[in-house]
Amino acid sequence: MRIFKNTTVHIANAIVEYWADQGMHPVSCADFVYLYKDGFFNKVTNLHGYIMSECEGLKIGDDKFLGLSWTSVVQIARAILAHRDIYNEDFFDVAPVGVGVSEGFFVPGVAKPSLRPHSPNNRLRVSYGDALDFAEPHAFFGFLDEVFGGDIDAHDKRSVVMELLGCALSGVEISRAALLLGAGSNGKSTLQLLLTEIVGPQHTSQVEPKHLGQGGTSAYYSSVLADSKLNIAGELNENAFKHSSSEIKAMVSRDRVQVRLPYGKPYSARPRAVHIFSSNHAPEITDHTTGFARRLVMLEFNNSFEGRRKSFNEIWSPIKREIPSILGQALLAAGRTMRMNELSVIPASSHERFSLIRLSCPVADFYATACIGGEGETKASDIFDAFVKFIDRRKIHWDGNPTKFGRKFTELLANDVNNPKRRRGGFTYYALSVRPHTSWGSVDHLN
Repeated sequence: MRIFKNTTVHIANAIVEYWADQGMHPVSCADFVYLYKDGFFNKVTNLHGYIMSECEGLKIGDDKFLGLSWTSVVQIARAILAHRDIYNEDFFDVAPVGVGVSEGFFVPGVAKPSLRPHSPNNRLRVSYGDALDFAEPHAFFGFLDEVFGGDIDAHDKRSVVMELLGCALSGVEISRAALLLGAGSNGKSTLQLLLTEIVGPQHTSQVEPKHLGQGGTSAYYSSVLADSKLNIAGELNENAFKHSSSEIKAMVSRDRVQVRLPYGKPYSARPRAVHIFSSNHAPEITDHTTGFARRLVMLEFNNSFEGRRKSFNEIWSPIKREIPSILGQALLAAGRTMRMNELSVIPASSHERFSLIRLSCPVADFYATACIGGEGETKASDIFDAFVKFIDRRKIHWDGNPTKFGRKFTELLANDVNNPKRRRGGFTYYALSVRPHTSWGSVDHLN
């Protein structure tokens, strides 16, 4: 590396040109520099240290030696991060989906995944070993069959786990999160630990839903998700989803959001993590809209292993040897979600659980069953009259009044419609229409 002038810009340019000449394909993204080597982009975790070690003692031109103050190092680092030839905030957001191993880049497809040679265009940052195998991982599937054993939808639950794992590993987009439900000693925590080890602890975050609804601090938690493949949150309490349903919908849908690192400047990113939550009890869900229900699939764990639990190492040891096969099967599962742009199956018990939660709130039950948000306008008094008929048909006792109904109903509609109601001619109108009474017997509108 040759430096001809002792200025911030010239030194930064010299470093960037050196990287490019060495085939490192430098990229500046989200306040970090990434350098390409052997098929993967590696993060320069200490850019200031790199500058000092590479530049200290170099000659300027032919005679003077370069000496750097800490202020100069900081300025050079800023110049590199902002360098127009390498700055690309969206570089990894538009990376092709797939899993990288030493032998190449496996891309999920309609049938079996295809193998591509390594290239900077793959934009890989994570290596998952030497090779992939598409044989059945007997130990891992055996674990899933044991925890879901006896359930009529056990195979569907296993499919959901593999498809979510495949999406986390490959980056295939899926607008679903999982909520693992069941009393203790039933395998929920063990499954989350296994998925963490498979994806990699360094690529797994632990952000609870409540942290996403905390106003200004949400941006800091979102920055963790922006660089994560899998987000695990266990032992949620009953209020976990109470004040953060809109943020969860945005995260699960991978909408672009404002994030920031501690002491860093804000930037926009699309968090790509697949979310898997767990709770011993069904949390209170105040957002009973179809928009929220479409993003959450519930997996119930009905078996207890109390008194016959194995240590995690006993379970993980045989599964660890199957990692190449687990990766292969997960990629096959991710291919199914690519074809359908959705999970290939939703377990029947997930539908049933959502129906029970919705039925616990008559207003939410009425909204989900009898209303079509965003279509037409209906006078508020007519909506309430329809609600009275609805709960009478359901034979539900409801201790409320029009005001209490209006607050809850507006809250539900606001999750789906930007302007849920308006005043016109002295009357209040809601931005929705009511389904024909003949369709009110159905409880299948949620999913």
